Amino acid sequence: MSAGSDFEQWSAPKLIETGPAVRTDAVRAWLQEVFDAEGPINDARLAERAADRQLALAKEAVDLVMSDAARSEPGVDLEVTVDAYEGSLRISVDGSFETPSMLEWERAAAIAEVASYLQEYLCEKVRGTWPTCSMHDLGLHATTRDGVALWLCTEGPHTVTVIGGLEARG
Repeated sequence: MSAGSDFEQWSAPKLIETGPAVRTDAVRAWLQEVFDAEGPINDARLAERAADRQLALAKEAVDLVMSDAARSEPGVDLEVTVDAYEGSLRISVDGSFETPSMLEWERAAAIAEVASYLQEYLCEKVRGTWPTCSMHDLGLHATTRDGVALWLCTEGPHTVTVIGGLEARG
């Protein structure tokens, strides 16, 4: 039996279990990485690896968005924590949260998802729209294009910057 078929036998039931909401090429690629590194690990170990991966991805996304907030809205402070909560990923903002707070597996999509999630809280803090396009004074929207997480202005539309790349206001 070839290594390819060993991977298929091991991964096929796992891909079915993820369901259509998260069954993506990103999950398959990640399963291949795990299989290549550790072989056909058991479901408990795989669940630990998945939780660790999602936690790291969510922390990276939070860091990028909060760096944008720090540059573009100095003085606006949110207490953001990322952790596991009852088997789900939780991003808590000033004590409030929804679970799961992030479902995406692909890096850019996860960053955009977290940006949209945190954007709601940041808009409350600035009592207005965050972030905004300096050309149009309209709110930006988190999206992905060609595997990159971006802040997009819908006037035009045009890309303002990558998420994590907002400049200071003024």
